[in-house]
Amino acid sequence: GSGPLADWKGTGSFSIDGAVVATIDGTHQQTDGGNRITARGNGDFSRFAPEMLRPLIAGGTDFDIAGTLGKDGAIAIDQARVDSAALAAQASGSINLSGANDFSLQVDAKQGVVPFSFGPAERPVTLAVRSVTARVFGDGRQPMLDATASLAVVDAGEGSTSGVAATLHSDGYDLQTRTGP
Repeated sequence: GSGPLADWKGTGSFSIDGAVVATIDGTHQQTDGGNRITARGNGDFSRFAPEMLRPLIAGGTDFDIAGTLGKDGAIAIDQARVDSAALAAQASGSINLSGANDFSLQVDAKQGVVPFSFGPAERPVTLAVRSVTARVFGDGRQPMLDATASLAVVDAGEGSTSGVAATLHSDGYDLQTRTGP
C-alpha cells in the first residue's frame, strides 16, 4: 500500500502453499463523517468457511464493498456486493444504533436454488433457497424489520414441503436483546 492512513491505497494477495487464494484492492480515507473504506477483490474462501456455508462460496467469490464507519458508530454502506457461482448478494443503506436505520439486503440463487443446511448432523434441516430479501428501517434501538424468503424445499428429515414463501415483519425488533414483536 501507499500513502498516509488518512488517504491510503493498497493492493494485496494471499497465498497458501504458493498458490494465490485471494486478491484485494482497498482504500481508506479519513473524512469529516468518519473512515471511508473500499475493498474489491476475489478469492476461494470456502476452505476458511464453516461447513454449512461452503456451498454458498464454493469455486470462488468476488466482492465489492464501499462504505463509511461514522465517528458516532454508524455504518453507511454505499454498496456491498458478493458474487459466487451459487449466489448474488447486494446490500446498501445505513445502520445506526443511536440514530436512524435504513438497510436493505437482497440474495438470489444463480442456478435455481442454493442449498443451506443447519442443525445437528444426524438430523439437519435443509433449505433450497431461491431468494431472500430483508430491510431494517426506523429507530436505531428498535427498528422495524421486513424479510421474505422464497424456498423451493424445506426438508426437516421427518418431512418436507415445497414452494414455501416465508414472510417476517416486526414493528420494533430490539437489536441488543434480540427480542421483539
